[in-house]
Amino acid sequence: MECPRCGNKDPEWFYPGSKGLYCRKCIKFSRILLYGETEIPKDAPDVPDAQYELSFELTKKQAETAGKILDCTKSGKSVLVNAVCGAGKTELVYPVIKYQLESGKKVGFAISRRQVVLQIAKRLSKDFPALKVIPVCEGFTDETEGDLIICTTHQLYRYTGRFDTLILDEPDAFPFKGNEVLQGIAERACRGNIIYLTATPDAWLRKKGSEKNAETVYLNERPGRNPLAVPKVYYLPGMLMPAAVYLYLRKSLRNRRRAILFFPTVKETERCAKVFGKLYRMDSITSHTKDKDRVIKDFAEGRIRYLCASSILERGVTFSAIDVAVFRSDHPVFDYASLVQMTGRVGRDPAHPEGTGIFFCAKRSEEVDKCISVIRKANEDAYGAGNN
Repeated sequence: MECPRCGNKDPEWFYPGSKGLYCRKCIKFSRILLYGETEIPKDAPDVPDAQYELSFELTKKQAETAGKILDCTKSGKSVLVNAVCGAGKTELVYPVIKYQLESGKKVGFAISRRQVVLQIAKRLSKDFPALKVIPVCEGFTDETEGDLIICTTHQLYRYTGRFDTLILDEPDAFPFKGNEVLQGIAERACRGNIIYLTATPDAWLRKKGSEKNAETVYLNERPGRNPLAVPKVYYLPGMLMPAAVYLYLRKSLRNRRRAILFFPTVKETERCAKVFGKLYRMDSITSHTKDKDRVIKDFAEGRIRYLCASSILERGVTFSAIDVAVFRSDHPVFDYASLVQMTGRVGRDPAHPEGTGIFFCAKRSEEVDKCISVIRKANEDAYGAGNN
């Protein structure tokens, strides 16, 4: 017995219903018969026009990496793309999207976070003007079919056996990371190859990249050839963190900078915005924020100068000309990957490559040390010694 959607083989998770056996492990996504015919919508006979338009030209390194990914797809191989934050991972798969769609194949793009789904869908709609790009996530499930599907990993349950190529963006992020049900659903939504995109591959992803019919490609260079920001670390007692926030904001204001201030808990994030919000044109965003889209848009368009954020904003989003500060970066909720990702928000716009990252800690942290080591190694690999 094996669930055709999540891959569960444990008989304790199956139960007999009125129409046959059902899998309880993934039943929250909807009931699915263990045996019987699963209706898979037929591919549209019309081949879409998948020409894309970029507002910039890929660098030599980007073009080489994109070519390697396309070659792997043509040969049916899955790919782990290990590229630093801001390397342009999304644009690296444009040739694959074009090739597969114009070959009559189906392509899906899955992301863990809803906000990133909407941002990526908007970008792909602009860059692929002739395609019907459909975002499928919370609040966007009335229409689930199009030329190109952009969805959260939770919504992949709708597409069992559908995609010839599935692009998984940041699969080392919560809630996909370590979730066997979501991982099983993703693998069974794809009948061809999977492309994993990340800057911080975990053990599961490294294993996927080393499998027989898979390859790993690396890209440590950003389009503007600006090194990743290596965070500066300041140690001070936890009771002085509020003072550190105040002093950081004062200095940032004098330097006419904008910034994201990361905190380990929702309570601290919201409290910072409440205390300093009126003085410093500040807002907050956490998993509890009801109008997340509005907050992100206000910050992106400059109506907010400072944004207090939990780890919900550590990945996928791009803002221009910002700094990053992580308070209590030695907190257990922050591992090295999340710290790398948060620092990676700095300098993502080639037009504004400047920016700083700062960590405030109460004590030395192995995860902080590893984050700095990983960033320095990536800079040295891309630009040589002295760029860290």
